[in-house]
Amino acid sequence: MSEEFDRYKAICMIAKHRLIHMYDIAFALDRDITTIERILHRLEALGIVSMDGLFVEYIEEVEEGKEDWWIMVSTIDPEYYTQRGFIKVGNVVVAPFSPALSKLVRASDMSFTGTSEAAEKEWYTSYGGLTPIKYMMEAERILVQAIKTREREGRGDIKLLEKACKELKKASIIARERYVPPERELTLDISMEGGFEDILRLVKQYFKSKELEIVKSVLSRIRGVGFTPEQ
Repeated sequence: MSEEFDRYKAICMIAKHRLIHMYDIAFALDRDITTIERILHRLEALGIVSMDGLFVEYIEEVEEGKEDWWIMVSTIDPEYYTQRGFIKVGNVVVAPFSPALSKLVRASDMSFTGTSEAAEKEWYTSYGGLTPIKYMMEAERILVQAIKTREREGRGDIKLLEKACKELKKASIIARERYVPPERELTLDISMEGGFEDILRLVKQYFKSKELEIVKSVLSRIRGVGFTPEQ
């Protein structure tokens, strides 16, 4: 039964993120990577996802006009849904919309599809936001943007370096503590005082150290404590 729950949770993750690293799915669900690979291959055979190396893309055909969330407004058994990836938002339970989840909806329960700002906010503080690899890659993207801006415009944007470091710190906290920190906790670990090139040099060193730490933390979680990744 547990793998059935994980299968639906994986569908929720992929349907919401659209493109996601396999390690993030395993980490968010707190499962070993072998189990997640087995689930993903089954979803691929069903035409719900497509796999390219370690990346998983949501490809299920969705009827045009469908909204972002399944919203269960009346059910006598909310735990039935939360066990399968739905999350509680106030007095309702919700999940990212996917036709593959429709078979879960009991005839006796009232539901509809729609948009929900509250669901969007709650999702990223629940298991849906436990995606350290995603945040690490976003930090890398911002860092590259800062470097290209410097090359293109001849001046450095220190605010971009600051943003990249905060995004990387978020990834680090998630990987280490399985907790999505609020913005107020994302204080800088390195000084942003000085010239752009000097700060960039410090930021690159910070990234090298933090990214190794993040990957090791994630792998130790999804492959067993004490696992040492190949160099």
